[in-house]
Amino acid sequence: MGPQNGSNHVDEAYSKRAPVKAGHSGEQPQWSGQAAPCLNRRFVWVLIGAAVALGWGHWLRGLVWSRALLTVSISLEGAAWALDWASWITRRFRRRPRVTLSYRGRLRWEEVAAHNTAGSAWVAAHGKVYDVTDFVDRHPGGRELILLAAGRDATYLIESYHPFTEAPWRVLVKHEIGELASNEHPPYAGDRSGFWRDVRRAVQAHLRQHGIRWRSPWPALQRMLPVYALQALAFYGAFGLPAAAALSTSPVFSLAVIRTAAATLSFGVLQALPLVGWMHDASHASIGINEWWWFIVGRLSLDWFAGASMLSWRYQHVVGHHVHTNVAGSDPDLPATVAGDVRRVAPSQLWARRYRYQHYYVPLLYGVLGMKSRLQDVLEIFLWQTNGPVRVNPISWQDSLRQVASKLGWCWWRIAWPLSAAWAPAQRGGAFWWLFVAAELTTGYYLALNFQVSHVSGPCEFYQRQQIDERPDPTSSTTSSSGENCAAAAAHTPLAGDIADEWAVAQVKSSLDYAHRSRLQTFLSGALNYQTAHHLFPSVSQYVYPHITPVIMRVCGQHRLKYHVLPSFGAALRLHLKHLQALGARGVPAELRLE
Repeated sequence: MGPQNGSNHVDEAYSKRAPVKAGHSGEQPQWSGQAAPCLNRRFVWVLIGAAVALGWGHWLRGLVWSRALLTVSISLEGAAWALDWASWITRRFRRRPRVTLSYRGRLRWEEVAAHNTAGSAWVAAHGKVYDVTDFVDRHPGGRELILLAAGRDATYLIESYHPFTEAPWRVLVKHEIGELASNEHPPYAGDRSGFWRDVRRAVQAHLRQHGIRWRSPWPALQRMLPVYALQALAFYGAFGLPAAAALSTSPVFSLAVIRTAAATLSFGVLQALPLVGWMHDASHASIGINEWWWFIVGRLSLDWFAGASMLSWRYQHVVGHHVHTNVAGSDPDLPATVAGDVRRVAPSQLWARRYRYQHYYVPLLYGVLGMKSRLQDVLEIFLWQTNGPVRVNPISWQDSLRQVASKLGWCWWRIAWPLSAAWAPAQRGGAFWWLFVAAELTTGYYLALNFQVSHVSGPCEFYQRQQIDERPDPTSSTTSSSGENCAAAAAHTPLAGDIADEWAVAQVKSSLDYAHRSRLQTFLSGALNYQTAHHLFPSVSQYVYPHITPVIMRVCGQHRLKYHVLPSFGAALRLHLKHLQALGARGVPAELRLE
């Protein structure tokens, strides 16, 4: 089979589809036009927050006694499970005809993006396009992960989630239907140095030699179950009857009030620990051997206990951040706009006078991360179906029902239940909200500081998105039309706008480790102090990172690749603040920008 004639081949069956939301491609970076929508979304968040603060307290008190909130939540979750089973039975007993694979030649990324559902699932990898529709239900990692990759370039999702096997590539070759002619996001250079090959082999050999089970769930269970027990005690101490009574009758600086404050802050920390712990592993499929582990652990710890969304987190963190780490305009963890954002963390952002003080005010804003994420997942993922530069594929009814169910369930146990059962008789609802905000700010600071110090720092590399050109046209006069030469022309080589570094090399350059010798810091950070190992091997459990990091460091040394590591979290935090100060002190102002 060979490419069809013509460089602008478009499948007529999909040429009439509506334009796909995406990170765009062309001379102007897609993020330069997002300032107004971003401001509008923030305005919506402010309105919703005001409505919550003003109206929810009285409304929830009434609902909790009738148990309506909890009943609706459980009913919606049950409906989602019923739809899951009905869908599974339908797929199992009603065989649909196999997809007929036909070679479609060169395909633009917009064409691939249109095939992002279970009914028509295409993925791109290493410049090839594959129709994996028939493989969705047979994927060993489950449907959810492969559908996250559908309709996009999944090269480094496949590489990093199958680091010790070539099986995916043997399967994909049977489903090849074309070649990728353009890129939605800037592609990395190929593995020319052999670093990714060498580090995979070295880590795999180390795991085999020492008999390490790199997805074992038992270390996480041993650590997280006591955390949840302590979390329940802290929740009772902060929001139960003793706290309500103390704040109703005791002086401000009494021992009872101090105990309540300590319990509130402790709950904030204990709420964050499972999120950097086994929730993080579940989102990366690195706990347990099948999707049931990832589904149950992830949904319970993030959706129900934290009130956020695993689906939203996976789009932002797994699909976006881990593939496009520190790539401006592609990494959702970086500011979405080239100008106008509240902080300047990437050199490619335009400078403004207010950034001179960002090392003072930006850390203060980190506390709202948790509260913001609980609104962002609803607004961006489920309403706008985009997470910054990352497109969100069509969302099933089951996921929508689960999102509503978990939000209502979280509101019930986290707000309505204590507010009605303990705080209403004391007539101290205002004090409850102060404690609620204090706990959420503590969680937000804990998470944000752990995340920020590992990538937003002076030693870390930042990559700038530029124009992304198409690959050479195999039918042009400068290229032979033979099948062999067509394949060679389509093979990936660095183009204008490509990232010069290989993906694995970029992960090392854009990550910062710290406190390797501290077991306590490793536990408190969810092993994010081994950030480089996590970004190279996200599908490996965090409890294995201390074992494989010396191997990774040795291979980095062999390839003369600098490995960034600091002695403590304090040192990493100081470098983060210095980075904010340095980027706030100088830069190209917006009014001097040349178009």
